[in-house]
Amino acid sequence: MYSARGSRRSFGRRESSPAISMKSSSGGRVFITAHKVAKMIETAREDMTCLTAINESILSFPVHLQLKAFEVFAYHLQKPVEQHLCEAEEPYHWIMKSLLGIRQLGYAFFERDAERGRRFAKCWPHIVKWLKALLDLRPDYDEQNKYALATSEAFCICQSVIPDALKEDEAVELAVRAWMGFEDPDGRDRYTAGALLSCLSVNSNDTARPIQEALRGCDVSIEDVVEKLVTRIDQATSKSSSDAIATIATLSNVAVLLLLQRGLALELSFAIKIKLAHYIASILDVILRDTNRKGDRLRTVRYSLVIMECLLAENTIAYGITLVRNGILRHLLDLASSDCESNDCMSMASDVLQHLLQCVVYEDMLLPCKEELRKLHEDEQQLKSKLKASPKGFRETWKALEAMLLESTILCLLFAFGYAPEYGVCASRTCRNLALRESFSKCAGCAFALYCSPSCQKEDWKSHKVSCKKMDPYCRNVVQDKYRRFPRRIALLHIQRRWDQIVSIARRKNIRLCDMAVRVSFNVFPFKIEVLDYHDFLDGTKGKSHLALAANEMQRQPDEDRRKLLMVIIRMPQIEFPCIVHLDGNTWTREVSHPPGDSRLDERTLFVDQDGNGLPCTHFDALRMGVHVAKKHAAELGESVWEKAGIRKATDDMIAEFEKEICDSVNLES
Repeated sequence: MYSARGSRRSFGRRESSPAISMKSSSGGRVFITAHKVAKMIETAREDMTCLTAINESILSFPVHLQLKAFEVFAYHLQKPVEQHLCEAEEPYHWIMKSLLGIRQLGYAFFERDAERGRRFAKCWPHIVKWLKALLDLRPDYDEQNKYALATSEAFCICQSVIPDALKEDEAVELAVRAWMGFEDPDGRDRYTAGALLSCLSVNSNDTARPIQEALRGCDVSIEDVVEKLVTRIDQATSKSSSDAIATIATLSNVAVLLLLQRGLALELSFAIKIKLAHYIASILDVILRDTNRKGDRLRTVRYSLVIMECLLAENTIAYGITLVRNGILRHLLDLASSDCESNDCMSMASDVLQHLLQCVVYEDMLLPCKEELRKLHEDEQQLKSKLKASPKGFRETWKALEAMLLESTILCLLFAFGYAPEYGVCASRTCRNLALRESFSKCAGCAFALYCSPSCQKEDWKSHKVSCKKMDPYCRNVVQDKYRRFPRRIALLHIQRRWDQIVSIARRKNIRLCDMAVRVSFNVFPFKIEVLDYHDFLDGTKGKSHLALAANEMQRQPDEDRRKLLMVIIRMPQIEFPCIVHLDGNTWTREVSHPPGDSRLDERTLFVDQDGNGLPCTHFDALRMGVHVAKKHAAELGESVWEKAGIRKATDDMIAEFEKEICDSVNLES
């Protein structure tokens, strides 16, 4: 910025007004009196040379002359579009010089003074008018991408001075069209991100009208907007220049603000969000290799972590799988152990890791996580060094992730061999047949009640239909989702491993065992186990008809039968679903026949009660023994526990331990 204050000598004599520094035609600087500058400003209404001169030197002007210059810019912008384009020589230059002059003044100039803000507000409709008119003509005149600069600053000023104007459909549509851009003859992608960022910022709060609603009458959908985003992220992450880093920072900002728009994520297709998850991991890969542009680096890391949290919070396991397969565990570890990251970045890295930990109860998440950890453990010393350099919270979450993943991996293999099969009971009160859960059919109406035959369902309909018909479509989709089975089996086994502690809690709360319900919350860490009374769920509230249905199914059974059943509520991020399970005592959670001699080391406490007290498994059951054997065998072989040999050895030992029970289950099924 150039500035001239006080009086200066010019042409050998003292002027009566201060001299102002202006750029000369040769590129140097000359000093002109304020009086002459004022005349030049007025001449700029008709003279392109004067308009160019004041545009280039406006930052050197005192405020009163800057205001006069703005009035000239507003004068040009008020011209009718069609008439000016048809009659004026070089029509684009007059308008672009005026827009760029406003850009030179910047948002602070208008924000600082209420009167200046009012003048800008009066000019805003004309600015929008011309930005819309020039948008489609950009390929003809905008070789230096000045349109993007002028548009971004105009929207930035508007965001500061009259933010509500950016909620109007016309402004949103203009911002979106500028974002969509065009490809120039050289194949370059020419677009404007600043205007869209301003609109998204203004529309990001919950009370504002979502931006996607403003596009209802537009031929550009919100899906098109995000498709452009992921394409540009792909292009930017394939480069390594400093300009690419700045572009990545801007694109990440756009992605964050889009995902924070109320209801927008629900309108995006699964495919486009999978692409976004893929490229966000790529962004971190590029950013973490760049050590120069610290400001852009920190902003982009924050944006990337926020995007990951938004995606993982949707409880769609595919997003977590995509992130893991693209190296997110390594990136989070690098962030947490880096001494150049801010405290909030490290904290957010821990939050994302906790989201991933919550995903480990899904079977499909096990293999990609295990493979990534196997790679990280190939350099054991480096892994230990990075964990040591990480904050305590991150380090503890990482250890919990490894512990839960190992447990779930061993359980997955044990389940496949017939360990701890799921039993169900026919919902018909006159049948009550006990069999493997998979041998039953579900009620077609609620997809919850189990029946061993059509006749049992028909006989039971009179009693079941009242609660069945209250099940809303959303809740029905929740209970029949294919991804629910593995978390259900994991939850039941951990309940049975802590059964004595759970019964003690029920007695302290004066809840009869036949009235007991247990909620297992996998959406927090440590995972939480709560003891409840199923009667509390009988009425049901909006969005919880599936819980009411499960409670009513329990209510329909006599006390004697309810003692063998348990209503379990499994809470995941953003959803919870019920199931009714049959309790088979401690068959599968008993102490193993030959526990190790050194059994003093307790397992990591992954579960707590509702008061935060740890709920460890207090004996060496199959799962605890399996973890012990896997670690011991890996140590003997001098390799990571994530290699196949250790886990396979643990599985084989446990199958041998429960051979008789597994055979009995197979016989029951046949």
